[in-house]
Amino acid sequence: MANGRVHDEAPVRKPESFYGRGLGILPVGGDREDVNAAVQAAYRALHSPAWKSLSGLSRSVLLCKFADLIAQNAEELSWLETTDNGKVIAETSAMVSRLSTMIHYYAGLAEKHEGSVVPSGQSKLHTFAQAIRIHVRHHGRTG
Repeated sequence: MANGRVHDEAPVRKPESFYGRGLGILPVGGDREDVNAAVQAAYRALHSPAWKSLSGLSRSVLLCKFADLIAQNAEELSWLETTDNGKVIAETSAMVSRLSTMIHYYAGLAEKHEGSVVPSGQSKLHTFAQAIRIHVRHHGRTG
């Protein structure tokens, strides 16, 4: 998926879990063109007026909704992670719980960060923009 649409022509694979059960059908991108399309779509979304015009509070609300969805679906997400890689359910349950908590933490930061110079007593705290990192994960076969 890139730019809000699924590429129907993308090949698919049927991954198996750690326990040998099928997890469903996943589209497999993999060529440079697909990766470039996804990166360009992410860049456009990040720099779109719709996103840029959101206040920190509005971004915080979106992140909180995302964290709440993770918490509401924690059992299923934990099960999926366990069946995918064989970790014990206690570990994946804790991971999902921490993820929800961590996103709530960052949601709180989103409403407080304004990207400006903040007076602080006799000195000033300067906030600054940083480059956005884009991570592409490739699950190709070897051999």
